[in-house]
Amino acid sequence: MKKILILDKDNVTLRALLLALQRYSDLEVIVAHDRNEISQGLQQLAIDLVITDIEGTESCCFELIEYLNQQFSELPVAVLSVPLSADFESRLGKLRIARRFTKPLKAEETAKKIHQHLTNGAVGQLKGLSLTSVLQLMNVERKNCVLTVQTDTDRGELFLREGEIVAAKTATMRGKDAAYTIISWDEVRIDFLDKNYTVTQEISEPFMALVMEALRLKDEMALPVTSSQLQAQSLENDDIQQQSAPITLIEKQIASLLDPSPGIIEYSLYDHNHNLRLFKSRGQQPVKNIQPGLLYDKTHEIAQLLNAGSFKHMVVNDANGVRHVFFTFKDVFITVGLRREQSVKKFLQQFKAKFEAPVRF
Repeated sequence: MKKILILDKDNVTLRALLLALQRYSDLEVIVAHDRNEISQGLQQLAIDLVITDIEGTESCCFELIEYLNQQFSELPVAVLSVPLSADFESRLGKLRIARRFTKPLKAEETAKKIHQHLTNGAVGQLKGLSLTSVLQLMNVERKNCVLTVQTDTDRGELFLREGEIVAAKTATMRGKDAAYTIISWDEVRIDFLDKNYTVTQEISEPFMALVMEALRLKDEMALPVTSSQLQAQSLENDDIQQQSAPITLIEKQIASLLDPSPGIIEYSLYDHNHNLRLFKSRGQQPVKNIQPGLLYDKTHEIAQLLNAGSFKHMVVNDANGVRHVFFTFKDVFITVGLRREQSVKKFLQQFKAKFEAPVRF
């Protein structure tokens, strides 16, 4: 599934484009409302396309694209803009952009062009084969190719040169660790891109040694396995309903940081109205229906504690030895179920550290 990050302050334009893009099941749309969120989000998420706007009067619109061109040189950027002055047209012409769409947009036509831009070039999807079988075939054939591997919740890329895996990346990892993680995934979809590419070699282990080590780590459960689908949902009348509002960048960032941790059994994210937004559980049952919003209604003291700061928290232990940690971060209410051996203090310190020192431009 291709991931699109949209930044647009024009809510009418954004809403129309979102609705049009949501008709494509192989696209995932993430919304950013603040330019300062983007840098960290791109470092943590595997984004395939950024769509931003140029209003024609703000220099910061160009500064964002310049920053993306410099720091994420391989990332395509599409621009939505009104007609520009001659000076701004000249400045735009010096930037590297993938597509330009003029406002007012024809939403359906624009969405179609975006979908075509993201899906063109792939040779096809490999079906009916396990990832290890595909890798062995590529190794025997000494292929130069890129394999895009996807589950319902994760996406990664394996770069092969003469059949050897020389680089790998996921949203949160690169190199050997990323390769181990990707190879451990179950129920994957594999897109095969047969082309020459330029990538720095990050992995030197022989092919078979790398694959065998990944499978050994999987057997030992040293790596998280995505066994349940990450879904956007809302809580209404005690029933879980499909959430229609698009996932925000901060929600996606938080989920991407929680996903790779083997110490986490389950987690759920809620908005400021206490609607369930995202959840994931390694167990057979859904995430427990307990969240910070419900605690607010029960104990005023707890409400004051959670409101005191971004990383004030409460811990509840259940009979199965799971520690449920409740805290808030940037208006997102978070419940995390930790394994018994996982330190709550260390978990919160690591979570906080991953969001510190954002890059601004």
